[in-house]
Amino acid sequence: MPQAVLFDLDGTLYDKKGLARRLIFEALRRGRLEAGGPWRPFSCLRLLALERKVRRSLAGESADYETLYCGIAGRAGISRERVRAWYNEWYMPAMVGQLEKHYGPRREVVAMAEGYRAKGVKIAVLSDYGCVREKLEALRIHPEMFDALLDAPSLGGFKPSAQVFLAACAYLNADPAQCVMVGDRPDTDGGCTAIGMQYIDCK
Repeated sequence: MPQAVLFDLDGTLYDKKGLARRLIFEALRRGRLEAGGPWRPFSCLRLLALERKVRRSLAGESADYETLYCGIAGRAGISRERVRAWYNEWYMPAMVGQLEKHYGPRREVVAMAEGYRAKGVKIAVLSDYGCVREKLEALRIHPEMFDALLDAPSLGGFKPSAQVFLAACAYLNADPAQCVMVGDRPDTDGGCTAIGMQYIDCK
């Protein structure tokens, strides 16, 4: 029996099919940032594309959110502060809103988590993005069932960075060799095997 089991969020605890398309439509429909001034729809579309591109370029790197914001800002030709505002006040709320409207939990994966917890195993979410609690609540998954809600950039890296998995195991006071990562992407979530963790592909 493992000491701890980590669950990816997007694509694992719910099926994220169609989410990128829904966010594009949301940008076209409501491309405005209430707290930071108006954002034209096509500005949101450009930032959505750049976020994905910069995030891919940071895969496996030891970096944080500010690194992500700087990368987007440099390519978009706007300030890091504006990118931070867009990310936290438009992008993440828009994603949470789409989850609440159109998505639900993958019940078999949630049941797996509940089964581990019933056996006394620590369970945690290790997401690629922030707003973990808000996203779980939008999906109608109780955040309290998990021992920790973690996201990779806050731990100092982007999957499959070993730093991310080491920090997550340390947070749970667990030996990596006695931990499991449940995910949907062997190229990122599967990076946990580099530090001796077991990887379970939920697809």
